[in-house]
Amino acid sequence: IFSSRFFYIENINPFRVASSLARVETGLNAVAIISKNPIFGVGFNAYRYAQYDYGFRTPQTTYPNHADSGTDNSYLFVFATSGIIGLLAYGYLLWSIYRMGETKLHSPYRAVLLASLVGLMVDSLFINSLFYPLIMYWLWVLGGLTDYT
Repeated sequence: IFSSRFFYIENINPFRVASSLARVETGLNAVAIISKNPIFGVGFNAYRYAQYDYGFRTPQTTYPNHADSGTDNSYLFVFATSGIIGLLAYGYLLWSIYRMGETKLHSPYRAVLLASLVGLMVDSLFINSLFYPLIMYWLWVLGGLTDYT
């Protein structure tokens, strides 16, 4: 149990209310965009402009905001940008990596691949981690090593 008299400061507050509300808001924005473009989505590099079109963000700001081009949930991001077709294709890719890890019983990298994949899939519910280049590189290298050995 921990205690602090400064829990009113957001970065010390263990519940991070402002951050949680902002994540919920970006998720709701993504759901609204998905509802208007369910089949093919808005396009991978067009999410920022879809947010402008639907009035969720404004392009005229004093400081540039790089958060306009994505949402916190990776699955909602894939769905909003590529539609149900892209979400199913990406889901099949993740499922294929998981199945490869399940079937390669004698690979020394199997456990690391499965743990990394499951951890990444849970983490990507809360932050758009599926598209970080170093994380993708880690996953592809582990997949290749698991499949090769």
